[in-house]
Amino acid sequence: MSEQEAAKAGPAEQQTPEPAEKADDIGKKSSEHVNENEDPFGADRRGFSEFYDRDFFQTDGPMRFVRTPIDHLHIGDVYYAFGRSGTVKSATVREGYLGYICSRYLKVSDYDKMLAMLRDHRLVVLFGYPGSGRQTTAIVLLDALADGKVARFDDEQDAKSLTNDDFTEGWGYVLELDANSGASLTEPMLNKLRDMARGNESWCVVIAELDGHRRDLADYAIRHHPPDKDKLLAAHIDKEIDLDDEDGLEARLIELAGTPRMRKALGSAPQPAEIAEMAKLLVAYGHGQLTLDEVEAAATKAVGRQIEEWFAVLAGTDADNMEGPLRLGAFRIALAVFNESPYTMVVEQGSGLVNQLKSMKSDHGGNTKKLTLFSDDHARILPVCRAELFEGPLPFGSHAIPASQARYCDDRYRAVVLSYVWQNHNNLRDAIAEWLLELSEDGRPEIWVRAARAIGLFCSLDLHNAYVKLILPLLRTPSRADRKAHVAALALDQAARDERIAGALRDRISYWRRSGTERQKLTAAAVLGYHLGAATIDRTLEELRVLGTPSEQSKVFAEDKDLSLVDMASYSLANLLAFGQSRPVLRQLAEWSASDRQSLRTLAWYALGHLIRWRGYDAGPVLISANGLRHVPRSKERWPLLLVLQDEEPDLREQIAGLLRWALRGRKSDHVARTLFGQWVRAAEKNPACMAALVDFVPTLVHDATDADRLGYLITRLRRDWADPLDDKAAVQIEAALRKEAS
Repeated sequence: MSEQEAAKAGPAEQQTPEPAEKADDIGKKSSEHVNENEDPFGADRRGFSEFYDRDFFQTDGPMRFVRTPIDHLHIGDVYYAFGRSGTVKSATVREGYLGYICSRYLKVSDYDKMLAMLRDHRLVVLFGYPGSGRQTTAIVLLDALADGKVARFDDEQDAKSLTNDDFTEGWGYVLELDANSGASLTEPMLNKLRDMARGNESWCVVIAELDGHRRDLADYAIRHHPPDKDKLLAAHIDKEIDLDDEDGLEARLIELAGTPRMRKALGSAPQPAEIAEMAKLLVAYGHGQLTLDEVEAAATKAVGRQIEEWFAVLAGTDADNMEGPLRLGAFRIALAVFNESPYTMVVEQGSGLVNQLKSMKSDHGGNTKKLTLFSDDHARILPVCRAELFEGPLPFGSHAIPASQARYCDDRYRAVVLSYVWQNHNNLRDAIAEWLLELSEDGRPEIWVRAARAIGLFCSLDLHNAYVKLILPLLRTPSRADRKAHVAALALDQAARDERIAGALRDRISYWRRSGTERQKLTAAAVLGYHLGAATIDRTLEELRVLGTPSEQSKVFAEDKDLSLVDMASYSLANLLAFGQSRPVLRQLAEWSASDRQSLRTLAWYALGHLIRWRGYDAGPVLISANGLRHVPRSKERWPLLLVLQDEEPDLREQIAGLLRWALRGRKSDHVARTLFGQWVRAAEKNPACMAALVDFVPTLVHDATDADRLGYLITRLRRDWADPLDDKAAVQIEAALRKEAS
């Protein structure tokens, strides 16, 4: 389908012409390029590179199930019931179920202390995060004292509504409270509950989400930690093994469970119910009923079951009680987009999504509830999202600063949360689309790069819909054309990692290159600088050659040159080198630098200008090793990128030196020298190894006395520069190397 056909197929407002030519930063004239081919990300280039390199969504392999809507997943037999909140009904715990979980129960830490507290007080409060097995522990504790007479109160019950009539002599009761009811617990309430249990010679275990610092409840409350996952898995495998199974099967399955592949399938923070399911799958594999691929796929689908449970709460909540569940759902979506970001950032962006959701269902007619100032406490929110805080580096300019960040304990949740809400909740799509487009306006790479990734995931799941709702608006926004081109490019780059649509996207990019508007050509030039372009590098270099030389297709008597496409195409060429295509890009730049076409020499010069400025941390896996691509060593991440490349890949030294000699001999040699001997020397001043590499490399820039004289003159000028004079000590070392080479 052509772009014109796509426009006709879309809503009426999509048929208006694109205002690309009127955008603030489109159509730059040659006279406006005062700052030579400025990096579009400026000081945030490192942040962009790092977030690009680490934030891909995986939708292949065991995660392939996210590509289709998640069906309503039945839980199977009673085995899945323990450890899941919100499923308890007012009834006696069945004898068969009671015997089942008691026979498989693995004592948690402080179990004996819990039992002693329950025996002494007739009441104990277990607090901890949902899914940690609190309900199972409660039932086992009560069974130990009540000898099989265990019951569970209805979900609607709370501590204040219980009376003496609710207790029967000799029975044990489980009371599970929601977050609000648990937070409102007081010592007098628990004293009353204790007295009722004691008066009826019964026992009660309360399951609640409490602040661990509630000292007023210390006589009753004890934190519940989940059991050791490896020991629990081994215990379940032992129970699943049949008596007539071959000797050694149990040991082999336990060993298999410890392999990296199976650990990844189970996840880094599995709940007890998921561990039990994994044991069942492994035994089925041992019996020849499943393949290892089927075990892996089935275990991974446990993530989908959890997501379905989370968002089912929204469907079953009335409008008066929607505020809390809505904010929690929005936080989970925001965390999926901004995984490994400061907690406050996730909360802030989640609040923005809440506003979008509210704008869909309400006109804000004065009925909006005010949010308590303490509702975003990470100690309460993260556990119910199966998330955690961790300390890790976060880019700030050219530095990586330690920062506390939030993330899902299991990285698979990112893709599953987003795919679930997009494919199963149609009413959320418009709100999420508007939210992501709003995030794309933010100048911080930690925001807009993540938004672009999420847009790309939605395109891979539902290309026709997401293309209209998310990609086309990016191409038509009149402001920040370069930024929006990169947002669309990263989104399409993410989407193209799905092999089902990669070919269609590649053809669309080629169509834009040949027949697109200025804005579409700008986006095509941007997307070719990423994975989509690197996958077919020869074709990509040819497309960038055409896109980066617009003067070859302009009118002969055009008044001014439009260098926006030259900027973008040259940036993509540099990006391709920085993310693994160093050899083909260097060969192409060398060919263009020797061309008799001014347009090609200009394109090569702009690309080289980017590469001269970039540091090692600006690169992805750029270096070649016996096992494929590898990253720049951490000890060299602050070195100039080209200096790292020639130092790590000596066979590229002459190609790099040849391009730099060409640039230093040109009419813009002053600018090249200022960058080369200014920024490179400053990078090397505090790093002796970098300085040694620089001094060793500089002589390769000299082929004759003219080169030596030119460089000597440029260094002298830089030493006398008023704003940024070259360091004398460094200048002396470089001049000595030049003199040695010239002699």
